[in-house]
Amino acid sequence: MKETSTPEGRFLFERLETVTEFLCQRCNSMKKTKIVVTWLTKSGEERKICNGCYGFLLSKRVQ
Repeated sequence: MKETSTPEGRFLFERLETVTEFLCQRCNSMKKTKIVVTWLTKSGEERKICNGCYGFLLSKRVQ
């Protein structure tokens, strides 16, 4: 598990052993993947997001 922090919150990146299906709570798309990211928002919410949304939120940190 890898942890990253940005102004958007904290992210816990996890690579699972098997494929799992879940609803990304940022883009509202169903995903089937081994990678799940838990996003702990600035307001204290915990959301499961996809790798694509994780990458987008990380890229905002650089700007």
